[in-house]
Amino acid sequence: MSTKTEICNQAIAHLGVGRAIVDLDTDDSAEAEVMRRFFDQTRKQVLRDHDWPFATAFITLTETDTNPTTEWAYAYSLPGDCIKFRRILSGQRSDTYDTKVPYRVVRGPTGAEIYSDQSDAVAEITIDMPTKSGTITAFAVSSGTVSITTTGLSSSDVGRTITVAGGGFANNRGDHTLLTFNTTTNVATYADSSATAEAVSTATWTMDELERHCPEDFAFAFSLRLAINVAPRISGGDNSPLVRSLYERYAMEIGRAKANASNETGWDTNPDAEIIRARG
Repeated sequence: MSTKTEICNQAIAHLGVGRAIVDLDTDDSAEAEVMRRFFDQTRKQVLRDHDWPFATAFITLTETDTNPTTEWAYAYSLPGDCIKFRRILSGQRSDTYDTKVPYRVVRGPTGAEIYSDQSDAVAEITIDMPTKSGTITAFAVSSGTVSITTTGLSSSDVGRTITVAGGGFANNRGDHTLLTFNTTTNVATYADSSATAEAVSTATWTMDELERHCPEDFAFAFSLRLAINVAPRISGGDNSPLVRSLYERYAMEIGRAKANASNETGWDTNPDAEIIRARG
């Protein structure tokens, strides 16, 4: 796993100009400022360019309407942390043309939605790997469950890990997996049998799913795509030949990542296409 700062320094190295960054979050150099500006956008681009196994999730979709149009039977809300909607599960691990479940991603009355004729739909998606933080304003412990009132979290963060730190949390610091989050009260819970009640001073939490989970092939591809995005600001001048070269290397890395993912997936033998089966 690579840190954000390491990915940014790799991007700088690809460009062959610029100073290395000491800490992406605190460095006040021009290079760090540009990297912070493009980092999140680039992360989302790379997550969409390949079906990365580490960012794969299967989600039961929440139905929002029936017969949203004359062409579709059901409407579902698009999960908030969905970067790429891949498919609706058909019950066949190896889909053919006639087993794929039709769907369409649209802008509906409640926001981004998926229209489909499949009831009780379960989707395969690529989830985002966010980097964010917040402040804890209240803290309570009951039967091994910790409740924190905090800023910055959402319901899509349930199941993710936060790192708690800061004043007033001398006995409760560390990594914790979120169990629930109430969007009305902004209260999140996590399990910690050793937690003790204590006053909150300047307690905070951070979440860095990317550093926690991303493999090295993702980190390297990310550094190439980030170099492409920041090249005009850092290298200056006519950098077209360099950018073309980086694009070629990026495409190669995405291809290599797809090969790695294929080798790590034990798919069923693809069934014959319907035209072949029709021949008897």
